[in-house]
Amino acid sequence: MQFSAHRRLLASTALAFAVMMPGAAHAQNARPAEQDGTVADSPAASNDGEIIVTAQRREEKLKDVPISVTAVTGDQLAQSGVTGSRELALLAPGVNINTTGAAAQATVRGVGNTVVGGNSESPVALYIDGVYVAGQYFAVFDLANIDSIQVLKGPQGTLFGRNATGGAILVTTSRPQNYFTGSLTTSYGNFNDYRIGGFISGPITESLSFDVAANYHKNDGYARDVLRNTKLATYEDKSVRAKLLFKPDDATSVMLIGDYGRIRDETAVAIRPIATSSTPGALVPTNPRELALSFDPYAITEGGGVSLEISHDFDAFTVKSLSAYRQTKNYSLTDQDRVANPISRIDTTIRDNYFTQEVTVSNSKPGRFQWIAGAFYYGDTVENPTYSNVTTLLNNARLQVNAYALFGEGTYALTDALKLTAGIRYSTEERTFLSRRSTGAVQSTFQSLNADAWTPRLSLIYAINPASNVYATYSKGFKSGLFPAATFNAPAVKPETLNSYEVGYKLSSGPTSFTLAGYYYDYKELQVTTRTPAGLQTLLNAASAEIYGVDADLSVRVAEGLKLRLAGAYTHSKYKDFTSAPFFTPVPGAGNTTSVGDATGNPLVRTPKWTATAGVRYETAVGSGKVDFSADYYYNSGFSWTFDNRYREASYSLVNAQLGWSPDGKNFRLSVFGKNLTNELYSMGTSVTTFATAAAYAPPRSYGVAASFKF
Repeated sequence: MQFSAHRRLLASTALAFAVMMPGAAHAQNARPAEQDGTVADSPAASNDGEIIVTAQRREEKLKDVPISVTAVTGDQLAQSGVTGSRELALLAPGVNINTTGAAAQATVRGVGNTVVGGNSESPVALYIDGVYVAGQYFAVFDLANIDSIQVLKGPQGTLFGRNATGGAILVTTSRPQNYFTGSLTTSYGNFNDYRIGGFISGPITESLSFDVAANYHKNDGYARDVLRNTKLATYEDKSVRAKLLFKPDDATSVMLIGDYGRIRDETAVAIRPIATSSTPGALVPTNPRELALSFDPYAITEGGGVSLEISHDFDAFTVKSLSAYRQTKNYSLTDQDRVANPISRIDTTIRDNYFTQEVTVSNSKPGRFQWIAGAFYYGDTVENPTYSNVTTLLNNARLQVNAYALFGEGTYALTDALKLTAGIRYSTEERTFLSRRSTGAVQSTFQSLNADAWTPRLSLIYAINPASNVYATYSKGFKSGLFPAATFNAPAVKPETLNSYEVGYKLSSGPTSFTLAGYYYDYKELQVTTRTPAGLQTLLNAASAEIYGVDADLSVRVAEGLKLRLAGAYTHSKYKDFTSAPFFTPVPGAGNTTSVGDATGNPLVRTPKWTATAGVRYETAVGSGKVDFSADYYYNSGFSWTFDNRYREASYSLVNAQLGWSPDGKNFRLSVFGKNLTNELYSMGTSVTTFATAAAYAPPRSYGVAASFKF
């Protein structure tokens, strides 16, 4: 893939919009401030206090959007104590986030991914500041300087169609302001956990403003190797993001963003046998957060990118271009048998370079018909060598993707109370896979895969009264086929598709908001991962599955300064026809044996039947200052890690809380916090191989103090 051509495309796009700008400076009909060319992509409060979201690529009240959306602001994240991307499940019932190695893998209503490696995109698409994040390794990050997060449930096949079979997570960071503002936050906790971060934003000229944000977070880990007395499950995250916003007039905006980050995350690679290992005489400590390995495993992800967003309002319609280029690298060293055995070390490197270009055209003025149309390009090149014991090349994979899409969607008000939304996306792509290994004689193979799909959406929403709506939505999701990067000459798996049917009710009335949704999914050709006898991942298609369930979310202000939230999700899932599922049978003192079994009727992996959250927020004036308190409870009913339903995660509950004091009631805040206060033991990731059944346990009880200052 020639990225020089992509850079020329980015430059030509910028030049084209630059030509438009002079004439735009004399536009007579400027748009209102809340509808300028650059959509904020973040939930906010409208004049009547209702939440505004951009789940349909335009600003709308949450109750008027005919899909399930969980939207939280940066302030709400801070109040809940959620500081990392892996904790988002605590706020969005029906969402489960687990890890495989350094990869964070979200499962939304049973639709998720167990595949890792180069070119294995998630069916829950992640967008940061509008830019698609292809790799699952950069899905682990601190939630610092966040303006908002929106979790869209169900297939987003039309507007966010890049593999968004299960949903999409839209993350928006802080934006440049035309006045000087900023913040600084620092905290210290047990396990020598400390972080410092903040941002500063302000004007450079009347039409140019900036925003610079940085974050550093490090701890010494909560696990230990008993043989070498080293600390494991450590974490270090350092990142910086800078933005320039140029607004020569009310109709035009140009946003340039650059970012870099490096994360050393050892939490999910500090994995140990649950019981015995296939290595005779191996030591397996009884303490679940103690290990006995040959070396310290690690996973390092680093990289960054640049994006350019140009938007101009031509009075009747708005044109927006978003160009982005990203480079990421991931290095990991893992112990395959999870014990002190020097002959089972796996070294993996993933280098990922990709370019995306999206152009959209949408109407600018309010009216009975609202519409958007666009085109999208995604080009990706991945290098993924995998070594055993440092020197033996198991497989060197080079994967390339060229994907294109055209999409459009419109909403028409049939009456003052009834609206119809219809949209469709056409996606086509080619994947190529060059595979080479050096075990024995050097061998290489070349394969290619072509896939295309139409993914429609059709919705009806009816306003019962000004405060409440009912809706019905049909949508289809598509996830392209792919090759297993770690396995030599393995065949591609077929694309997976999902047909979704959802009905719901939404209410927003003063201090109360309530949403209720029921859904049914017809899920076909599921892409699933298993292990070869050598411990490497390989892929296959499960034939089909069905999923149905109910989500509910209630928020209410019960008194001045006191808010309550109750939310829950019920998910029923099962494989309808999966007769070639990989099964693992434990052998005492010898790991597991593999076989092929019938998983028909078993629940989907990583899909809890029940999830729920409850939260309380309270604040009150004390003298000239303010005291605030928050507590959150999360329940997960447990789920299966394997297709045979043999290895399950037991149910668990988490309790987080914090108490804060602001002496001036506004700018400065001191707080104490605690997470997992009941010290619950649960796994953040599980691996079942012929070597062992092993788990990486989540952090135990943690606590600390924090201080923040805003100006």
